[in-house]
Amino acid sequence: MVTLRTPRLILRRWHESDVAPMAAVRFGFEKRGLERIVSIAQAGNDASERIMTKLGMHLARETVHPTGGQRVRVYELSSDQYVSTIAR
Repeated sequence: MVTLRTPRLILRRWHESDVAPMAAVRFGFEKRGLERIVSIAQAGNDASERIMTKLGMHLARETVHPTGGQRVRVYELSSDQYVSTIAR
């Protein structure tokens, strides 16, 4: 399994454009050959969760962050889901 860790994606305004997060997903699947991409947001961060949903990700589970202790939501997108999404 290949793991690709990246710093947080930071845009001045998320609603401005979804190009950067989509490019990161495309890079992960098409260039790095990842089997899945996982994204984590603090519970209640609706803006981040909307972006993850727009990217085709689904809520996989809720848990507690091991170092910070905050409740987080874990979203996932598999390469198969990605391929079926772009094929539409």
